Amino acid sequence: SSLEVLWMNNNPIILKDKHKDMFRNIHSLRELRLATITTTIELIEYMFSNLTNLRVLHLENIQRLTRITTEMFKGLHNLTHLSLFNNNIRYIMPYSFASLTHLTSLDLRENLLRSVFRDSFAFHLWTHVDAIYLGQNPFDCSCKLFWVLDLAKERKNLFPGLNDSHCHNDETELQLKDLSLTHKKCLRKPFSEKLYTSATVSGFSYAIVFIFSAVYHYRWSLRLKLFHLGNWWRMQHRRSDKQPRCDYTFDAFVCYNTQDSKWVM
Repeated sequence: SSLEVLWMNNNPIILKDKHKDMFRNIHSLRELRLATITTTIELIEYMFSNLTNLRVLHLENIQRLTRITTEMFKGLHNLTHLSLFNNNIRYIMPYSFASLTHLTSLDLRENLLRSVFRDSFAFHLWTHVDAIYLGQNPFDCSCKLFWVLDLAKERKNLFPGLNDSHCHNDETELQLKDLSLTHKKCLRKPFSEKLYTSATVSGFSYAIVFIFSAVYHYRWSLRLKLFHLGNWWRMQHRRSDKQPRCDYTFDAFVCYNTQDSKWVM
């Protein structure tokens, strides 16, 4: 097939497993747009694997598209523009875009992303990508977004429209451009707390293991010690139960018959 551009937008199309090979032999395809269709994440992971010449891919307004996986865009080495606009994406798995070595534009606007992690993007992506659109997402404005804001200061045009987005974890809906995050607050302190917590838990675990090992190793000696201790305690208890000695007026008391009185002095 010599088909290079295919738009399947705003059609009530339902793609099922039997359609997984529908793009398999269209090697010439350079632009594909799928919008407002019904399909599954598993099917999307398989459908585009043979489109090695694809340059532009739009997956938009797909309600069941709730996450991005590492298998979804494998093999699309020539892709330059990827639009995931207006889906229900909540999570992007690490290295999901690692195979997109020529990507220059990525659109993630109007999804349900609370945070974006740096390991979702391959390191080489920053050398050639021109724009990543992240606006209109319900971001949790915490230190998880620090790397985005820090990178945005270095490359001011990398995240278009990001500063106009709002935080959705408080009632004030603070804009991202007004968010105050620093290296000291987001890098050093959390790292120290994590390190301290890990060291405490590890030390406590090692102490428990050491104690149980020592008890098991010396179990017979400990049982003997406990046996002697129990005997000593019982002896002390018996002594304390004896009646106290009484003080008598006489050293001895003798009963005798009057006929034997001559024998009593």
